[in-house]
Amino acid sequence: MNNLLDLIFAFKVMISSIQAADSLVDYVNVLAGTSNTYELSTGGATPLMGRPFGFNHWSVQTEPDHATVRYFNPASRSFYGVRCTHQPSIWIGDYGYFLVNAIISHDGLQQSVSFAPLQTTYKPHYFKSSALYPGNADMGGARIEMTPTEHAAFFRFSFPPKVNSTVLVRLFDYSSSTPVVHDEEGRLSTQTSVNNGGVLPGFAMFINGVIDPPPARMRNIDGSIMLEYDAAENNKRLSVHLRIATSFISNEQAQVNLARELPLCKNFDTFVKEGEDVWQTRLSLVTYDTVQQNSNFLRTFYTNFYRTMLFPRLLGEYDQNNQLGHYSVYTGKVVPGELATDSGFWDAYRTVYLWLSVAAPDILDRLLEGWVNAYKEAEWLPTWASPGQRGSMVGTMGDVVFGWAIIANKTPHLADDMYAAIRKDAFVERPKNSQFGREGLGAYSERGYIPVRSSVSEVVSRGLNFAEADSVIAAAASKLGHYSDASVLYSRAQNALEMSFNTESKLFEPLEASGNWISPFDPSSWSAEFFTEASARQYRFYAPFNVDFLITKYGGREALCEHLENHFSEQ
Repeated sequence: MNNLLDLIFAFKVMISSIQAADSLVDYVNVLAGTSNTYELSTGGATPLMGRPFGFNHWSVQTEPDHATVRYFNPASRSFYGVRCTHQPSIWIGDYGYFLVNAIISHDGLQQSVSFAPLQTTYKPHYFKSSALYPGNADMGGARIEMTPTEHAAFFRFSFPPKVNSTVLVRLFDYSSSTPVVHDEEGRLSTQTSVNNGGVLPGFAMFINGVIDPPPARMRNIDGSIMLEYDAAENNKRLSVHLRIATSFISNEQAQVNLARELPLCKNFDTFVKEGEDVWQTRLSLVTYDTVQQNSNFLRTFYTNFYRTMLFPRLLGEYDQNNQLGHYSVYTGKVVPGELATDSGFWDAYRTVYLWLSVAAPDILDRLLEGWVNAYKEAEWLPTWASPGQRGSMVGTMGDVVFGWAIIANKTPHLADDMYAAIRKDAFVERPKNSQFGREGLGAYSERGYIPVRSSVSEVVSRGLNFAEADSVIAAAASKLGHYSDASVLYSRAQNALEMSFNTESKLFEPLEASGNWISPFDPSSWSAEFFTEASARQYRFYAPFNVDFLITKYGGREALCEHLENHFSEQ
């Protein structure tokens, strides 16, 4: 019953966030997909605010710190603060995160307050809420506003009069060796190394900020930077501004990012308007039939459009000489150019890059450069990066993205590098215990399939993914004149389909090392030994690169269409 009430309340919160639209940004429901449990997901999303493809995102944490990935619940009234986050998925986890909050107290142990979800504003470029405190409700609590830039965020706080007030910047991985620096002018700096993998020793995110007016005191209590204002100073509501920026390169680079993106000559409202304009420009790039312009369509379309403008993430930073560089999570060095991360090609290859070629071609160019740099630095193309290689999911589906980019003539100056990356995936066995490359490539190349009980999981899905990637690499090879590669890969992809397709059951099925189909076999089983997140029934048409193969095996176009219709009507 309590779960049902929470869902109802969360639904009210989401509906309340939808206002009459004055701009396209107003159609975006940042809270869509955020009411989730482990047992029931409605999207697995968190409310992310930031610039499109920004270096940071900013969210809200409503759950205790031990809820590491599911840190937001739209029905919760607890408020731990605005969270700087880089989490692309609850299944991957976060890195480089910390909290900013407002406390009506000088109590260093207080970490959370209450807030009113129904009176909270979530927009891609702006957040507003009030932190409520027992005994101070009549004062309206402490108002918190935030607007993000690429590498920074601007906070505006309004505290009730005649109360002790604190702005809290809280780290999650503080130790006695964590550097925390602050001065009488309200400047502060620190760093965090918190992560869930995909980094080298020495990885850190550097945090640099300035608060105005300077506080009466700045204290460091176990990693919580307490910026304190005394009650005697607050005869009226106290307005406090915190500008805070981050960098993966250095504290000095964080200072550069702060000065460039949040100059003192501009006020909070100016940055809110700039952020809205950036999103309005992005969301205006796609037009559609005016017949579709009803409110439900607009809300759905622009909410989803906004979500497609968040990931993959770009980690480039401009130095004081306006030269673009990035910290390499693969080498631990600072190197020139862009870097892409926070995306898995298995999840994204079918839709994300094709969509960006239409909706954000300038971003597509930067992402392709960023993935090429990842390949050069790691010496392999990552499969799931956050921020470095995580090795999640099967196959090397970045091969499809790079192959498509070569064929479609996207970033032609990168074509040779992209081909080198995908050719390596196709022909080079990955090192032992490596997360890069293709696990089971030797068996796949030799037999046309990966046999069961071979220490490799998801053998059917893996082989089909290899075949799909090979077919696209072959087309890219032909485009670039590498005809010998193309011939080998075309033949190999076709052979993989022939070997894995059982003509009697009309399903792709697992094979023994002997070449016999395993028996007994349950086509409805979601066995991780054979398939990825599905069964043989879901994979029965998994040959998008060779529809003619399916037509032949199913006995003609009409027969294939009949099987497709039955597939979606079967119970």
